[in-house]
Amino acid sequence: MDAIHQPVTCRWVDSPALALARARAAHPGRDVLLLREGVDLDEAASRRLLAAWRDGDWDVLSPLDGRWPLGDDADAAAWTFGEHLAFAWDGYSAECSLWRGDSSRGLDSPDSPAPGRRGLLACLQVGAAAAVDGEAPAPVRALQARLAAGGRRLRPGRPVLLHVLHAWGGGAERFVRDLMQADRSREHLVLVARGDHDLPPFGRRLCLHADLDAPPLQSWTLAAPIPDCVPASAEVEAVMTALREQWSIGAVLVSSLVGHSLDVLRTGLPTALCAHDLFPAWPLLHDARDPAQAPFDQDTLARMLGQSDAKPLFPTRDAGQWWALRQSLFDALAAHDVTLVAPSEFARDRARALAPAFADRPWRVIEHGLAPWPDPAPAPQALRRGDQAPLRVLVPGRVNGAKGSELLDRLVDQLPDQVELVLLGTGPLGERYRGRRGVHIKHDYRRDALPRWVAALAPDIALLPSTVPETWSYTLSEMWALGLPVLCAGLGAPAARVRANGAGWLLPADAAAFAARLATLAGDRASV
Repeated sequence: MDAIHQPVTCRWVDSPALALARARAAHPGRDVLLLREGVDLDEAASRRLLAAWRDGDWDVLSPLDGRWPLGDDADAAAWTFGEHLAFAWDGYSAECSLWRGDSSRGLDSPDSPAPGRRGLLACLQVGAAAAVDGEAPAPVRALQARLAAGGRRLRPGRPVLLHVLHAWGGGAERFVRDLMQADRSREHLVLVARGDHDLPPFGRRLCLHADLDAPPLQSWTLAAPIPDCVPASAEVEAVMTALREQWSIGAVLVSSLVGHSLDVLRTGLPTALCAHDLFPAWPLLHDARDPAQAPFDQDTLARMLGQSDAKPLFPTRDAGQWWALRQSLFDALAAHDVTLVAPSEFARDRARALAPAFADRPWRVIEHGLAPWPDPAPAPQALRRGDQAPLRVLVPGRVNGAKGSELLDRLVDQLPDQVELVLLGTGPLGERYRGRRGVHIKHDYRRDALPRWVAALAPDIALLPSTVPETWSYTLSEMWALGLPVLCAGLGAPAARVRANGAGWLLPADAAAFAARLATLAGDRASV
């Protein structure tokens, strides 16, 4: 706003109406910011109020002022849980309010019977007016309901990073959670694409979270749901524009394009794409082949999609449509100068080998850290057991499909006598192994409780049954942090990390090889 259009600030002590009249007489035609003496309006709050003033045709605009208590750090609560819009209201705030300089519409003073347009901005709290009885306006009741549901509060005026994510959990979500916890220099919002029951369309709704463990702050049900990923969506583009304007987004970090359109890469803001997988450049997420050694062209994709034993996660496209989407991805990366980030050298090199368009772009390799547990992990020696007990093997986490069950289904049939498997956190899929010889099951656990579970179970080693080329593996990091050597397939970033660290054994992705190595370790505990 040009200086000549900036409101005149007027403070009052005894009479807001008299103070407003004096300001208008001294500055005809100028808008007036009316503040009670002693009320502070910092620069960030002033920008938020003026932005809403510019966007609306209000005669009077007021923020919340304390008459409806929001608890500690009330402005952060209003900014996080309030609608980022102004609503019609029949009152005004004597603590802080903006008044139109042109009084031709009949609103001459705070005591006018309200012929003008009065608005309430529910995402800003200024001042500390006394609480009042009676029902709060609808936008305030909505704010209070979100506040009661809980969740992290954003501090207004700080840089905001918008994450883009799917709703499947896993390593991508873990990365976002850890970054939100560790990065104290910015505030974080997460735009999550959600479907129903983990089935396509995976982008039926978009949900905005400040806290992934709390209800969304906003949600949008798409009239044209996104089955997997699409080149463009007018609805997603509108959502991204609104988020940028309403939340002062400063940068975008895309951790998954599943359920989203490529519009998330085209905001005009600094944007990075973290290659947790190669989607949608290659839609077969569990393809273990090496693009440096095997073809990853359109004909190969068509053949693999057409295989009778293939169960594509994304069944709505043929190879030609995927190839067109792939080109749209590469075009967006180049046109909008998107930074590419990989959690490991393996992930970067795999993407580069997949397509020249990936190889031609600059990359940054940033290894994932490991957030600390609230309780210290037990000392490694506390995890050891007697030599006469069976070799206890911990299998941590979900084991869906190529992430574990394909190997485990065959391994339990040939499990050596002196070996027992403890499946910890398998979810409902673990029921298929109930009653099998040497197998114990615990469906779920909280990550924060993992050190206590490991201490109580006292495993000798951990086994990671995934047969897909993982780009990092938080589970491997956790097992090492808890003092457990790891047995895993010689694929992906975990294999590279085991080779570099030495704390484990690498095998072909074959159940017989795993069974043979387990038998060897059971008979030679000194090698564990």
